Amino acid sequence: MGIKEVKKSITKRRKAIKAIIIELILPTFFSKKLTIGFNKYVKTIAIKIGVKIGFSRNNR
Repeated sequence: MGIKEVKKSITKRRKAIKAIIIELILPTFFSKKLTIGFNKYVKTIAIKIGVKIGFSRNNR
């Protein structure tokens, strides 16, 4: 493992984490405007990641 390869893997992880955070945070802001189907889609993403969120349990 070279230094460049390690840096690439770190940047990939950071990008993935940012994408996950955006997917989890955005629906909380726009859930009132968007349809129920999109919220279900986001909940499935959250469940796949293994993040246990309060609203994902309460709104079943």
